[in-house]
Amino acid sequence: MPGDRVEKLQALTPEQLTALNGAKVAIRMDNEHYLRDHPDAARLVRALMRGIIRDRPVNVSAYTHRFFARPDAAIRRDMGAID
Repeated sequence: MPGDRVEKLQALTPEQLTALNGAKVAIRMDNEHYLRDHPDAARLVRALMRGIIRDRPVNVSAYTHRFFARPDAAIRRDMGAID
């Protein structure tokens, strides 16, 4: 429920909100550094996201499972299509 989320956010003190937002930024930066250091992982994520956006599956979890259950050559082909 949308109202429930607002009430929960209002339950945090300003200091807690500042700490939470700082933690979110730190996590995003850490994730970005990881993807820069591991270009294959970044290409894999982009290939999956590209397929999800293109195919618009109703069940994203099942789509993701099928994506990774394919032969390695098919996955590599999708990763190469991005470069």
